[in-house]
Amino acid sequence: LRPAPHGAVRFNAVRLSENSLLGEEGKALEFLSRGFAALEDVLMPGLLAGGFAALFMRLCADAAQAGQNTPEKQRLAGRIQAGLTAFTKLAAQGAGETDSPGFLQKSPLLGRAARELALFNLSLFRELAQGIPLAGETQTLCTDLEKSLTIRGKLADARAEKAGKELLSA
Repeated sequence: LRPAPHGAVRFNAVRLSENSLLGEEGKALEFLSRGFAALEDVLMPGLLAGGFAALFMRLCADAAQAGQNTPEKQRLAGRIQAGLTAFTKLAAQGAGETDSPGFLQKSPLLGRAARELALFNLSLFRELAQGIPLAGETQTLCTDLEKSLTIRGKLADARAEKAGKELLSA
């Protein structure tokens, strides 16, 4: 199982009978995590907000060290700061929804909104990073965040398509 780019669980020399198999072969993570999808939709943005804040600080430090304090980079940094503020507020709202009535209905919408905002912020991060030699830790953090956004990306896209289909056929 590889639930995240930075963590994995490996089972060696494990034997199970065919009738012990739960779910479809090769899809254990999807099967095991299905019940947690609603919580992940609203709690994952909080983790991403922390990762984005750390990446932003590293990018700013790398830019300063490279002498990239240009008006264009300053505008981008200001836009990123505003985007991170919005993302953090959305994450906090989502976390506050877990005990509210209708949580299961709201969580996919919050999850999709957070994912779209996260992808937008990541595009601004890439733009800011252009022409800046990145420290190893900065590059690693950027790669981990990009991978984290794609882990459930296909599922999020399928859910968005289903919601759109319902909206447009009403």
